[in-house]
Formats: sequence, C-alpha cells, structure tokens
Amino acid sequence: MDAMHTSGCRVASIWRQIAINEKIVQIKTAEISGVRNRNKPVNEYTGSSVRTFTVEETQRYAAAINDPGRMVTSFAGVAGSDDGNNKISIRGNAPNGLLWRMEGVDVPNPNHFSNVGTSGGGICILSAQLMSQSDFLTGAFTPEYGNALGGVFDIHLRKGNNEKREYTMQAGLLGLDIAAEGPFSKKYKGSFLVNYRYSTLGLLDKIGLDVGDGLTTFQDLSLNLNLPAGKLGTFTVFGFGGLSSQYFAAITDSALWTSRWQKFANRFGSNTGALGVTHTLQMGKHTKMRNVISVSNALNFDKTTELDEQLIAQPLMNGKSCKSGISLNSVFTTKISANQVLRYGIISTVHHFNMTYDARNVQQKMESVLNEKGRTFSGQAWMQYRRKWNSRFSTDLGFHSLWLALNNTHSLEPRIGITWARTSGETLRFQVGRHSQMQPLQLYFVKNAQGNRFNRHLGFGKAWHTVLGYEKILSRNLRLKTELYAQYLYQIPISAHLSNAFSIINVAEGYITDSLANRGLGLNRGIECTLDKAFTHGWYALLTGSVYKSSYTGSDNIWRSSRWNAGHTLVLTAGKEWQKKREKKQVIWGINLKTSWVGGFRETPIDLTESRKKGETVYVDSKSWSLHLPDYFRTDIKISKKTNHNKHTGTWSLDIQNVSNRKNLGGRYYEPISDSIKEWYGLSIIPVLAWKIEF
Repeated sequence: MDAMHTSGCRVASIWRQIAINEKIVQIKTAEISGVRNRNKPVNEYTGSSVRTFTVEETQRYAAAINDPGRMVTSFAGVAGSDDGNNKISIRGNAPNGLLWRMEGVDVPNPNHFSNVGTSGGGICILSAQLMSQSDFLTGAFTPEYGNALGGVFDIHLRKGNNEKREYTMQAGLLGLDIAAEGPFSKKYKGSFLVNYRYSTLGLLDKIGLDVGDGLTTFQDLSLNLNLPAGKLGTFTVFGFGGLSSQYFAAITDSALWTSRWQKFANRFGSNTGALGVTHTLQMGKHTKMRNVISVSNALNFDKTTELDEQLIAQPLMNGKSCKSGISLNSVFTTKISANQVLRYGIISTVHHFNMTYDARNVQQKMESVLNEKGRTFSGQAWMQYRRKWNSRFSTDLGFHSLWLALNNTHSLEPRIGITWARTSGETLRFQVGRHSQMQPLQLYFVKNAQGNRFNRHLGFGKAWHTVLGYEKILSRNLRLKTELYAQYLYQIPISAHLSNAFSIINVAEGYITDSLANRGLGLNRGIECTLDKAFTHGWYALLTGSVYKSSYTGSDNIWRSSRWNAGHTLVLTAGKEWQKKREKKQVIWGINLKTSWVGGFRETPIDLTESRKKGETVYVDSKSWSLHLPDYFRTDIKISKKTNHNKHTGTWSLDIQNVSNRKNLGGRYYEPISDSIKEWYGLSIIPVLAWKIEF
C-alpha cells in the first residue's frame, strides 16, 4: 500500500466498509488481521463470472483514463467495439446487453456521448474519485440481477472522509477534474464527496492530434453523501449528471468535396443524470433491509443535414429521445440459521418517454417514423436461497421475474448455483440460469406510413447461461481462473415479413425501423483463462485470454457468425513502481503496460452495383458478417511520477495510447463522390498528459 499521507484517512474509510463473512467454528482465541481479499466480490452472494475491480486499477491501468468501461477490456472475454468509445462486447454479446447498476439500483447509461439503444459511449460520467471497489459480471447472473443478457456493472461509491477535509484537482489535455470530501461537522460522523469535471477534446486537436472532426465538449458532476442516523439506520444520497455535445460543420465549398460526409452537418448531444436515496436498517437480529429510490433522466438528440448542389442544407434525419424514470429497489436479507440465508427483493420502475424520429425516405422526403409520448411500468421480483451444507459445499437456488406493462410481457427465470471448495485453495463453481431483457423503448413505437406501430407486441430477448468455473490460488498473491461457458439466445427480434439475415444481435446503437418478430436464435460458447498477480512488492500483472464463437440465425434460418464473433482475445496488463525516499518527501515512479491482441470483428461485403444505384452503402445480405476484419493489435503505456509531501501529494502522468501508432481497420463503406469503397480506421497514437494534486 502506498505510504501516501493525504490518502491515509481515505484508505481507512474504505477499510471500514469491508464486509466479513460469518463462519461458525469453536475456537479458544481469535485474531483479526487487516488483509483484504481483492478477489472476493463486493456482493458476496454472486457466483461465477464475476470480477471485482478497484479504484486503484481504474487509475493505474494504461489507457483506462479512469473509465471502468475501458478498464474491463483487460478482463477475459471482453472486447472493445471501437477505439473511439467504451462500448464493449462481452462473450460475443452485443454491447447493448450490458446493465448499469449503482448503489443497488438500475441507472441509465452513465456515459458521455451515448447514442439511443446502447450501453456505452465516449467516456464514463462517473469519476474514479467517487468509485469504491465494484463488481463486473460477465454471465450467469445471480437472481438479483435482471433485464440484461450480456453483463452487469455493479458500481459502488465510496464514503467521503468523515474526519478530515480533503481536496483533489487534476488538469490535463482531457480537461479539468476537481473533487472535495470531508465531514459535515466535527460532531457528526456523516460525510460528503463531490466531484466536478469539465473537458474539451479541442485541446488535443489544437496540438495536432487526430481525435476526429468537430467540436466536442462534456462536463459532469457526481456526489455521494453519507448520513448515519443512529437507530433509524443509515441514509445516503448519491447522484451523477453529465452534459455532452458534438458539432460537425459541413464544408461549404463544393470544389473541396471528396467525400459525401463533407456535405453533412451534424449536431449531437446526450444529457444523462440520476439522483438516489438509500436507507439501510437492521431489523432485529436476523433481517437487514435496504431501500433505494431514484429518479433519472436521459436525453439524446441527433440532427443531420446535407448540402445539396445549391449549397442549401436539406434535412437528412432528426431524432430526439427523452426518457425519465422513478425506481424503487427493496432488498431484504434474512439469516435463517448459521448456514442458511434468504434474500429477496423487488424493483419497480415508472418509465416516462417522449420520442421523435424523422428520416429521409426513398422518395427523398422527410417521414415521421417515431412520435410517441407517454409512460409505462416495469416490475421485477427475485428470491435467492443460499445453503452452506458444510465448510466446502454450498448451493444457491432462486428465480428472477420481469414484467412490462406496455404489452403485458413477462418472464420467469430460474437460477441455480453450486460452489465446491475442493481444497482450501481450489474452488469449482457451476452456474445456470435463464435471463431476459426488454427491448429499447423506441423500438416498440416505430410506425409505418399508415401510423401502425408494428413492433408494439415484441417480447423480451431471452437466453440460457451456463458456466463451469475453476479457480486455483497458486500463492498468496497469484490466482488462476478458468471458465467454460455456453449461452443459448432465443426469442431474439428478427425481420417479421422478409427472409433475410437481420437480427438485433448485430445492432450496436441507433433507431431500428423494421417490422420485427421474436423468432431469432443465437449461440455464444467459449473458454476463458485468467492469471492474476495482485499488486504487491511494487508490481502487478494480469494475463487474460479467451477463445470463443458467436453465431446467430435471421429470418432465413441460416446459422452465421455474428458481428461480434472476434474468435479470441489475449491481453497483458502489467505495471511496476519504484519508491525513493528523500528528505521530507517520497517519490514513486511507475510504468504501466497494456498490450492487446483481439481477433477482428465481422463485416458484410458491399454490393457495389446496388450502392452505385442508390448512392449509398448497400450490403450483400446473403453474405452478412462473412468477412473477418484483420486482427486488432494495440499497445498502451502509462508513465507516472508521484511525490508525497507532508501535507499534499502531486502526480504527473503521461498515458500514451496506441504507442506503436498502429491504425486498426474498423470497416468499409461506399463513397458515392469518388465511386469507390473506402476504409475507416481506429485512432492513431494519443498522448494524454495530466497533473494531479491531493491535499
């Protein structure tokens, strides 16, 4: 642990939040030592396919830039979909299969520059300054998690220091970050923690780095207030809010046009926020209650125009989606006996929505595809019974249910888990369960020219997850973990009236205007391996690899590779720190490395003849996702210098992303002005310099 003066009280506050599992044995004396098991999930009632991550990891990993969505690409089976965002594919699932949860309640996508229908964006709104140790689940979720097919981010926020005021300020090429924490008063054990961040990528553009065209800005505010109330329990108030916008201007000189995109002007924005209150109360000796109520709002707008030959801007598309919600999540944990625990809860959400989408049709006229305002209700209920049969063998039985009032769709999902500690250092886990997920709200309300809402009837996408895991503790700080998994997806929306290869499995974001039916299938299967050396003696290393296959069927009933079938991932993340003590200060140099080798995602061949006729990209549907993009290679390096003084700590860091400047192929499209097929690539080398002071 770093001997950092300014964070000593902060570390102590984290230690006070660590839960201790009860084990019934008869002993003469007991010794309690302060060694944290970093591999133990924050939620002790999860099973297999869960990886705990810490604030230190989000701050230390190269190219993570304090973003959990980017950091978890170091984990087995997780692949980033694009260098320019933090959308991830987990075990071959679409990025929108990810659920975000914060402080025990489901929250809207907490990312800047998030489009409609996705679970990722440009960068996470939540600053690492607020996050505590959290869980990341990649499949076969335990009963309390629902409405997700791919994975779960279960984010926990740390409590502010309730003994001393502390401040952090960070400035760099990505912007300005300020945090404050401390007690409300000397006589009250409550605390506050607030963080504000402002950024503009225009700074990178001004020094000659290619981060895309246009003007890009974002800002956010996050908070966590801890309010102990004695016999009434503990209250907390938490929240986040983010504003982000991009503007791309068209080139008004037609003589300079070499690409159709230069004729476009686009204004895009996403504003997202949530505010919640938690109440935790011990009810008698055996039952603990936790209630969370939250309000949230997510606004997306996207407007594009195209210059015609007379340089007059013609509308191409105009979409606006405003979704708000009020949620209540109640969890009860009852200790039946020393070896039996019953947990159960409900999640109730009122959804309000106001959505419009206009697009240019084949007659080159603007057509209203979506125009809906109203509200609906969703409910979830779950139960989990854990029985420890002895010190080595335990079982989990339970269910999760999901209901949507909009079209009276419901799903009952059994979940089973078995854990066998073969020896003190070896554990086998088996997890199987049924899972389901609502469709994006806008999909239910798209309409045809006659005003018919042809997708109002759509049911949930569903999947059976099965995982067999083996974990071996090789030494005190070295762990080996292997998981074999299979996911059978069914009732996936595909084309209702056409015979083609379309499936919502391959959609990453945006509006879908086709008529769909729940008749599609999918299959993800693979094996993962993780070798994890914890940060001790000044260094850490994480080596992860996976081999997998992701396939699906459209309405033509042909099994194909899905868009996300990269085939394999291999990632090495490692770091080393050196400490030098000088008079009145301590200097810590650090170097962190991340190198990734991921099989390329899939793409569909372009029909050049049809593309020329229509003046836009047209794909060969019968060969959907048959092309394998070249393998993805990238190496990132982060160098840091931390200086600990008596009353403050200063840190300089240089995070060089894609240090080899390799441009990975992202895909191809038809360009009508040049009448050719063009390629687009990922980001080039990006050095991110930052300075941070804590006092």
